[in-house]
Order: sequence, then structure tokens, then C-alpha cells
Amino acid sequence: MAWETGFDLQGDLCTAIPSTDDARITSTVMCEAAQAGELGACRFLFENGAASTIRTPDGLGFTPMHAACKEGHLSVAKWLHQIGAADDVRTKNGDGRTPMYNACLFDQLHVAKWLFEVGAADDIRTKDNNGETPMYAVCWNGNLDVAKWLFEIGAGADVRVSDDFGETPMFVACEEGHLDVATWLFAVGAAEDIRAKNSYGWTPLYAACQEGRLHVAEWLLGVGAAADLKAKDFEGWSPLHATCQKDDLAAVTWLILQGAANSEDEDSDGGGGGGGVDRGTLMSDVRPDFRPALVVSLQLIIKGHAAFTLLLTAMRFAAASTAAIAADADCDSGSYAASGKKRRLGGAASATGGGDGEDEEKCCGAAVAGGGCVLHLLRGKEDSVLQIIAEFAGVVRGRQLRNARGVVLALLA
Repeated sequence: MAWETGFDLQGDLCTAIPSTDDARITSTVMCEAAQAGELGACRFLFENGAASTIRTPDGLGFTPMHAACKEGHLSVAKWLHQIGAADDVRTKNGDGRTPMYNACLFDQLHVAKWLFEVGAADDIRTKDNNGETPMYAVCWNGNLDVAKWLFEIGAGADVRVSDDFGETPMFVACEEGHLDVATWLFAVGAAEDIRAKNSYGWTPLYAACQEGRLHVAEWLLGVGAAADLKAKDFEGWSPLHATCQKDDLAAVTWLILQGAANSEDEDSDGGGGGGGVDRGTLMSDVRPDFRPALVVSLQLIIKGHAAFTLLLTAMRFAAASTAAIAADADCDSGSYAASGKKRRLGGAASATGGGDGEDEEKCCGAAVAGGGCVLHLLRGKEDSVLQIIAEFAGVVRGRQLRNARGVVLALLA
């Protein structure tokens, strides 16, 4: 078995030996067997001279109980609890983390619930050496089910408790791209933390952009963090500067479209969101060697919009022509029946205020019923339809398109 590597099962089963390539980190056979979930092996060791090691930690402070809980081996954890390691359900490892912390961190909810029942209930809020609570840990790792469980059983206040570096559960959820966790935190009391900075001056938006979590960044803009688009950290770096340093073209392009390189002045049309592109910002935040790639990226967006516009113009013309021809044909085919009905009614239609408008409505109805072209029914709604199609096709329009054009002009000037 893989866990046996490096151990002499015929030798002293109680002796701590190196467990990794680093000889300073040691372990015991019992600890390794517990981590592997080998309950039969744990029993064998216990019965053959290694009983004293059921509570012996490895070089990182992990006891067999820690190891079993971290890996989700509940049967091993229960066995250890029964044969003398019950106190270890609350023992901290070298990082100050309890079995409860690690069970939550590694998404072992079934183990966490068991620990809660057998004496570790207080540890649902116990911090590690970095000030991280179990709630912080599960939000960092994206374990939403465990986060909800912790919230329900008494750790609700921890949704806003930061670690020693000023990072809240909201911050790390955004940094790691866990949008489901971030939206849940927003709903249960941590809405204010969408703009809370860590000890380096990074906002959640800054962190999300730097890690390329653009779906989270988009959400943050929509729920109130738009002002952080150009917010600088304590070293004077903006999100645009930071993402450029990481050579993340997609993130830099996205930030440009949102206005991260725009001036602070109101735009000329009064729409807000900053003024035109600030060439000074571009020169300071976008590295010279990065600029050619950015220009190409933005030019593709501009060309995509141009092609889309040309296609829509052609479609509009074709639709209008087809609709007119179809309407004429359908109305002509129904004219005999319509005129016959008028004759039978003795001109009643005219007498009651009907006329050309009513005839046209009947003709349109006949066209629909007869399977004719109905595109003319969209007249007056072209802009709404265009917006829907553009969003579906991912075509950039409006202010974002103006930002793209402005940056290209500024960089090529």
C-alpha cells in the first residue's frame, strides 16, 4: 500500500521516521495508516506494539485523529475516540488548527458534525495561528454547504471576522472565484465587506481581477463595488496595474472596457462613470511591452462590433423588404374574401368606423395565420432586439466600445 512506503512493518512500529523528502518532518505508521483510512491496519498496529502512538503527532503536529478527520475517515476517527484518543478531537496541530477546522476546510461535513457531537462544539469558532476561523476556511475553499452548517449552529458572526491580514470571508471567496459563496455571504450579513481592504490595501475587486476571476469582478461591480475599479493599494498599484504585471490580457481588457483607464471627470453625455480615456493612466499602469497585445485585443472587439453592425443592417433591410412583399401578397390573396364580406354586410364596416386600419389589421392577421413573414411586427422594437442579440453574441457596445476605441487611439498616438 502507498502509505506503507518508507516504513519497516517488521521493525519498531513506534519509531518516528521521515514521512517526506524532508527528513525534519517525521511521522508514525499509525498516523500514516489513519490518514489513509486503513482501519484494519490501525487495529493491527494497536495490537502489535504501537498502541502508544495513537496520540503521537507527526512533524507538523498532526495526530492520527487530525489525519483521519482531515481526510474524512470517520470510521477511523470513531475507533481512535473509543480506544484512548478522545481528547485529540480538540488538539491543535502545528498551525493551530483543530480537527474541526481541518474537517471543515477539507469539506468533510460528516466528520465535522460528528466532532460537534463528541466534544468539539466550541471549535466551530476557534482560530488558527493566522487568525482564520473555520468559517473563513470554508469560504476560502468554496465549501458552501459547510459554511451554511456553521452559520446555523452558532458561527454566524464569523461571516465578517477577518484573519490577521485583514482578509474577510468575503475577500477570500472573491479572490478564489467562489461566486456562490460570495453571494451567500452578501445575503447573510457581509454585504459591507465587498469593499473591505486587507492589510495590503487590496479590495475584493482588486483581488478578483488579479486572480482572473472576472465573473466575480462583474458581480462586485453590480452590487456596489464599482468605485474600487481604480482604487489603489498601499503601494500605489491599481487593479489595472496589478493585472498587467501578471500578464493577464483577458483581465486587463475587461478592466479597460469597464473604464479603469478613464479620467475621473463626468463624461460629456452626462452618463457618469468617469470621463474619457486618461492617457497618463495608461502610460503608468500598462507596461510598454504589454501594450501591443492590448491593442490587438481591443481592435478585435472593435472589429467584432463593426461586423455585427454591418450584418444587422443587412438583416434589417432584408427583413423590411421581405415583410413588405409578404404583407402585400397575403393581403392580395385575402382581398376577394374581404370585399365579398363588405358587400354582404352592405358597407357596415365603413358605417361603424372601420376602414383602412381595420383592413390592414385583418391582412396582418391573415399573414400570421397563413404562415407569412411576421418580422414587420418588430417595427419600433429594433433597439431592444438589437441589444438582446448583441448580448447573446458577446458584442461590445455603448460606453465599453467607446472605452476600447479611446484606449487604442491613445496607445497608437
